[in-house]
Amino acid sequence: MKEYNPFHKIAVEERKSHADYLAEELKNMIIIGQLRAGHAFPNENDLCKQLNVSRGTLREAYKILEIQGYISRSKQGTFVKEKDDVAINGSFSASLELSQYNELIEFVSILDSEAAYLAAQRATDEQLKEIEKYMLQCEINKDIPGAIEEFNYVFHLRIRMASHNQLIISALSASYETFNQKIIRKLILHDAAGFMDNCISQHEKLFKAIKNKEAEKAKKIAYEHLMSDIEQYKKM
Repeated sequence: MKEYNPFHKIAVEERKSHADYLAEELKNMIIIGQLRAGHAFPNENDLCKQLNVSRGTLREAYKILEIQGYISRSKQGTFVKEKDDVAINGSFSASLELSQYNELIEFVSILDSEAAYLAAQRATDEQLKEIEKYMLQCEINKDIPGAIEEFNYVFHLRIRMASHNQLIISALSASYETFNQKIIRKLILHDAAGFMDNCISQHEKLFKAIKNKEAEKAKKIAYEHLMSDIEQYKKM
């Protein structure tokens, strides 16, 4: 029986510098589970023949993946890392891309509501003006998918920035694009069950709580806002 070759879809033209492209393709195979945790890559000579690339190109791609935290290399060979190893070794971007749907939701819901809680306590007058400005831009542009996606992103970014906690800002900024791609963008494009009208209403409530320094209320509204998005997404 002919063995399945998971690398057959990768076509690399050696005349171009494709180490980055090759690394991206291999990374995508890891993310979608085509190359599972613990998978041992073929020896370099065999894999180079399968991919029609030089050992230099393959090794450079491996180097990129190793730095990003997706693989480990030793005298025993090259292997796809276990998710726990990726997390323990502190490769946040890799952990984020390898995360399951529920893991991403849990992570964002915890930090997003905490950011709102801190913003209600710490937002300056200037930051409140910025949050309000983008809240209004969301309302004005709610029927323009590209614009509402951008202004919605900035509205929540301004709230995170008002938390004055650099770790929360950094972690949420790193994870929000993944959350945006997987959930928010689809909701905006479909506008299922009046999603945008509900979103605008929740923005107004959240801003009011932050402006009035009602930290617990802001935290609750932020969490409910996120959960409302998730429920709408599940119905699609």
